[in-house]
Amino acid sequence: MKAKIKWYQEVLELEPSSKVFFPLARLFADNDQYSEAVATLKQGLERHPEHFEARMLLIDCLGRIGAKDKLAEEIASVGLVLSKYPSFWKNWASEQAASPDGKDAALALSFLSATFSNSSISWSSIIEQGLRSVLHGNPAAMPAAAQAAVVQTPISAPAAVSAVTEEDEEVEPEEPEVPLRKSHAQFTEAEAAAYTGIPRNLPEAYDDADEHEDEPFSLRTLTMAHVLAEQGDIKGALDICDELDAAAQSENERRRIQDFRDSMTGTAKNAGQTSQTKEDAQPLQGKTKLINTLEMLAERLEARAAR
Repeated sequence: MKAKIKWYQEVLELEPSSKVFFPLARLFADNDQYSEAVATLKQGLERHPEHFEARMLLIDCLGRIGAKDKLAEEIASVGLVLSKYPSFWKNWASEQAASPDGKDAALALSFLSATFSNSSISWSSIIEQGLRSVLHGNPAAMPAAAQAAVVQTPISAPAAVSAVTEEDEEVEPEEPEVPLRKSHAQFTEAEAAAYTGIPRNLPEAYDDADEHEDEPFSLRTLTMAHVLAEQGDIKGALDICDELDAAAQSENERRRIQDFRDSMTGTAKNAGQTSQTKEDAQPLQGKTKLINTLEMLAERLEARAAR
């Protein structure tokens, strides 16, 4: 996990506006590094304020570190949006009611919908009316099991109340466990790819557990070649492909490398033909950006080699 975090940090430093900040923050949260997750999310949300799930993860992390003031600000911001759409809660309640285990959730969501619709309904009035219906034997407002118990036994005597309780215990089935919602720790690589734009099949070096931290870590991977190609460094990406092709241990790996090389070469040719005029007009800007990127990578590799 630490190796994967380092890789995401490298990519984020090269492209600060990338949405890779979200999977990086999620990795921090999975590793109980909530302060680092909060810092990463705040930095990313400054560039992508529309990223709703990142804001929800920020609320979760702020709650875990006990930052009550900042937590209140974020909850107020998100709550203001959610309270503006009572139909969302109503429709969600309908979806929950259609599932076998969603009745309780549907009732809670329906109450939220009514509350956000400026209705005069209150939780205490709901409980009061429900109890009154049960105690006075109103069949129209009672569950089927409770109706059967009330019809069979008079309510006036104290023994009738215990009879209703025993009947309910015999008739009502045990409620199944409600499945928990998926937390941020349970997202798959495919879901992360939707936010990063990076191929989900990361190199095996990034999937190693902490017990393999002593193994040498290299940025010379096919994924980094993708990043360099997106930054315009076609030559650097091709150099990485050459190294990977020489070290490949299977024909499948060589085929993947060659496919990427062919697609990158074709893209570079098409881009060169269509943007030649633009490149001639701004030669220094592109060269400066490429040189800076290469220098940054070289400095990081030298620093790693010196450790």
